[in-house]
Amino acid sequence: MSLLDKDFSYKLKSVTEKGSVFDYAGEKTIRNLKLNLLGEFQIENAALAIRAIELISNFKFQISNSDLRKGLKEAFIPGRLEIIKKDPLVISDGAHNLDKMNALVASLKSIFPKRKVKAIVAIKYDKNAVEIIRILLPICQEITFTGYEIKTDQGVIKSYEPRELEIILKRIDQDIPVSVVSDPKDALIKAEKDASETDLILITGSLYLVGR
Repeated sequence: MSLLDKDFSYKLKSVTEKGSVFDYAGEKTIRNLKLNLLGEFQIENAALAIRAIELISNFKFQISNSDLRKGLKEAFIPGRLEIIKKDPLVISDGAHNLDKMNALVASLKSIFPKRKVKAIVAIKYDKNAVEIIRILLPICQEITFTGYEIKTDQGVIKSYEPRELEIILKRIDQDIPVSVVSDPKDALIKAEKDASETDLILITGSLYLVGR
């Protein structure tokens, strides 16, 4: 049982690569809610959303339990623990700060404990690359650094140069296999080509990378 507030809580029943099942207890108890989004942090988000619905309902805005179940089951957030391919297994997650990277790592440990994680990583130049890499590193069998430069209405958005990230990694861990592939698509093609049945290819470090 996870208590979010004195007025509501959730009980996790299962978390798998197919989604999660949980019970909610608030103004009412709703059992066996299905959420296709991966990771326990998404269940906490869902419980908060249900609590918000309960509060809104007090102002005569009603959402039925069946609609609530349907909404949770169909909820989808691209680039957030998103399985984009199953053979080989490829997951994208735009974790770009310390909290999100911690949540990602915890979820992968829980849902895919036997998978060998091979990460494709780019990090926006103004982010804390050292700590992001430090958090990610323990679950990785190997890492490929890549990069991007994107023109937007706000100007040019750049990642760290992949070689800079490689230097950062080597200061933390000299032993983990690391490579640099400048183009993200080429990095993914290579990773898929080399993947075994037990590999998990993880694309992470930046929403801009996931978008590419």
